[in-house]
Amino acid sequence: MSSILGLTITFWAVYSTNIDLSSFLERLVGLGYSVGKVYTIPGGDYYIEYLSDGSLARKSTNEGSIRIIYDSGRKALGVIAPNRDLSVVGLAEFYRALSEAKIPEPPITELFISYTDNLQICPTRSLKYMNMELSERGTTLLWGEPQGKSMYVMITPVSSERSLIMIGARGEWGFTIGILRNINELFLEVRKFNCKGGG
Repeated sequence: MSSILGLTITFWAVYSTNIDLSSFLERLVGLGYSVGKVYTIPGGDYYIEYLSDGSLARKSTNEGSIRIIYDSGRKALGVIAPNRDLSVVGLAEFYRALSEAKIPEPPITELFISYTDNLQICPTRSLKYMNMELSERGTTLLWGEPQGKSMYVMITPVSSERSLIMIGARGEWGFTIGILRNINELFLEVRKFNCKGGG
């Protein structure tokens, strides 16, 4: 996997309603995180003083940083990490903090992964318009259940040798965590789209 660059993994726990952020952050402090400050304002909403990098909480390790973020519009908590192993560690600590704060599992979770790899999609279709020939240069793969779990993989060329790969999944906790745990297999499957061989 040495040709993979710029890997970012973001996991969202979408609640769509207020949760006890103060209690959640207290648990993260006990797990070694630096945290921002949360103030409850009238109506049950929050005023948040984020850390300098915009995180709600952050933990630095030798491999990189685990960041906890918050989307006030969706009432969602996110975990960002630069690799699979740190993501798994961060999510285990995230889940533990939720449990200890007596915050239930979220009804919906989302997983977003982006990276570049040595991958080139060869055009299979084109169209001619006036004196131009427009060729297919990327691809999008979709899977989903009506009102349920879904997943996509988008491959977009960014140079003659590399492509940007974006992966997204949505569903219950076990579904998205399962994809994350087996993400190396998906990386290998995506490489099968490389029409130039190697990878």
